[in-house]
Amino acid sequence: MTRKPSADGHEEHGDADGTDAEPQARYWRVERARLDRQHSREVLRRKPRHLPYAGASAFAMTLGLSSQDEWNEWLELGEGRTPYCPSDPETYYRAQGTWISWKAFLTGEL
Repeated sequence: MTRKPSADGHEEHGDADGTDAEPQARYWRVERARLDRQHSREVLRRKPRHLPYAGASAFAMTLGLSSQDEWNEWLELGEGRTPYCPSDPETYYRAQGTWISWKAFLTGEL
């Protein structure tokens, strides 16, 4: 960056090629912020992707839970949750037509 005196006696700041770097840098910061916001909005609009019933049930069986109450308590702890298994599997899989029962989902028993 070079400094050169302006017509009014103050120093101007610019690159060696005579362009002013600050507006360019500001433009790119604003553009990046705009693209970050756009990406965030697109991500938030996406539908959640969950495992098929069999995969989610297999995951749930590894937890050793046996009732809906235990499932809800486990959710409240917030540890080990996966975005691929819905927090309300009954509603999600019933809408898909694959829900059997909590016992079947958590233990594999019919």
